[in-house]
This record gives sequence, C-alpha cells and structure tokens, in this order.
Amino acid sequence: MRLAATMFFLAMTLPARADPPFRAGSANGDDAKPQSVSLDTEQMDGACSYTTSMFARRILHEGSDWSFTGHLREAAKLDNHVGAPFVVGDDEGTRVVATELLQHIEERDLTNARLTLTGKRLKLGDTEYFVLTDASPADTAH
Repeated sequence: MRLAATMFFLAMTLPARADPPFRAGSANGDDAKPQSVSLDTEQMDGACSYTTSMFARRILHEGSDWSFTGHLREAAKLDNHVGAPFVVGDDEGTRVVATELLQHIEERDLTNARLTLTGKRLKLGDTEYFVLTDASPADTAH
C-alpha cells in the first residue's frame, strides 16, 4: 500500500509532457502527434519504427516549413529502414514519413483524394523527407 501511494504521489508531481498533441484539421479530426510513428504495418512495410521516429523528430526540428496540394503517390520501400510509403511533388518526389497523421489519412480512404498537406521538409542524404503537421481535403471548386 505504501509503494502504491508513493507511485501515485510521484505521478501527480511529475511535469506534463512538453509536446502536447495538436489538432490536425479535417483530414483526421483526432489528436495526433507529428513525431509519432504510424502503427499501420502496411505503411511501415518492415521499416524500423525507432529509425522512422528519429527521422521525424529531426525533420520537425531542422526542417523548413513546406506545404503541398495534390495527390499522394505510392513509393517503393527505402533501403534505410525509414517508413515513407508515399511521395509528393515532382518526379523524384518528396517522401512522406509514416506518422500517425498519415495513418489517419489512410484510415479515412483519403490517400487518393487531392489533399492540402502542411509540415516540415528536410533533405537527408539524397532524399527529401516530409513530416505532416496538418492535412485536409483540397478545395476542388477551382
């Protein structure tokens, strides 16, 4: 009983996490953390969740703000163990890192929709990576 009371006291006095979840717009409507890796095994396709998470954190820290409106295109698996199942942009493409937000987009069958994606982009080695911080269906009235 004494141990349980001590653990409860410690849990109540520890500071809250510094990275609260964000609200990610109409593409998912759920709380999602941009640095949290997708739990979808198809999106990860055998990639390492630890490596993918470290890439996501680095991109969010060092990357530049970037947005893209268009379609996600499926991409071949990378050799570096990073989960990045889609590309956006030109022929070379910018790899979209498999995060919770990307998982929510796929769960809602929006991967074939025209989307407005916002986040951070960073070139690491020969590859450009994109971590989403917001996503929504694009305005199709234009």
